[in-house]
Amino acid sequence: MLCLLQDWVTATDIRVTLNRLNTFGDEVFNDPKVLKSYYYAISDFAVGGRCKCNGHASECVKNSGGRLVCNCKHNTDGDDCNVCKPFYNDRPWRRATADSPNDCLPCDCNGKSSECYYDAELYRASGHGGHCTNCADNTDGPNCERCLDYYHRDAGSSRCLPCGCNTVGSESPQCDNRGVCACKPGVTGEKCDRCQPGYHSLTEAGCR
Repeated sequence: MLCLLQDWVTATDIRVTLNRLNTFGDEVFNDPKVLKSYYYAISDFAVGGRCKCNGHASECVKNSGGRLVCNCKHNTDGDDCNVCKPFYNDRPWRRATADSPNDCLPCDCNGKSSECYYDAELYRASGHGGHCTNCADNTDGPNCERCLDYYHRDAGSSRCLPCGCNTVGSESPQCDNRGVCACKPGVTGEKCDRCQPGYHSLTEAGCR
């Protein structure tokens, strides 16, 4: 009896091949009647199985459709624990091993987002692949770690506030980290919205 089973964990079909009878030497005489008196007999045959959970579950449960799926751990998800849960994309999904559970790790969004995706290029560059999206409070960056363009960090909180630079009197819509804008000649004020003493007529060229 030969049981052809290459990979027990992923098997979906089992084939049993009975390919040689023990005829006690009678095959030498090649008597068909004698050879037909021999037959195969299997007294007991049992097949067991388990869910394929990639090492991230120790039991299977029925889902809403009545199908057995893995009861996933290590922040993994999917019928076979074959993907990371949403927001747990800081490193690529891996199968658990005897040495490491290879948990899926949460993204670091500095509390500004609950959404992210795995960024392979970011992971190669920094060792952290979680790229945050839809950052709140006017923040931006892979970890919502900086302000959007033309915003600055509020000194009293982690929010970002608009620069609000005067479009006529400022050199650029971008302010510094204190919210102060760069003014054109003869112009003053944090937002470059008025002329310096001794100057007048705020224009695109500054104050005269």
